[in-house]
Amino acid sequence: MIRKILLPLALLLAVPVTDLLAQDTILKMGLTVTTVDGRELAYPLDQTPRITFSGDKLVLTTATTEISLLRKDVKTFSYGDIPVAGVDMPTTNICNATFLSNGTLHVVGCDPYALVELFDVDGILLATIKADDNGNANFGASSLTDGVYLVKIGSVSYKILKK
Repeated sequence: MIRKILLPLALLLAVPVTDLLAQDTILKMGLTVTTVDGRELAYPLDQTPRITFSGDKLVLTTATTEISLLRKDVKTFSYGDIPVAGVDMPTTNICNATFLSNGTLHVVGCDPYALVELFDVDGILLATIKADDNGNANFGASSLTDGVYLVKIGSVSYKILKK
């Protein structure tokens, strides 16, 4: 009886916790952009990320998002295995903005209390919100019509689609 309990316990203790966590990590082939301050922005290839250059900016585009970074702030971009959280959700430690299905503008990964500005395609400021102490912010945007909007957070700007 004691042997039945001790053997599984010994095996469990022999496996480091990081190995258990690593087994739960989902990896996909993706594109990673690394900034000079060590932040990373990663998108799975099935979201068809594309990089272009426009003036002094590197522009990363997917079907629903366009992110502009100053070229001087980009250290590298490369393809390889990236971790994904949930179904095809990119992992990033660069501030990221998306519209949720209920119309809420959802911003995550920003510096605490970062200023988030939402613009229409004509450049008219629609809202200014401040991220919380975790660097996250939500804005009820269900009254906005479907279309393209611009979000500016610090020196990073995003072109996002509300549908």
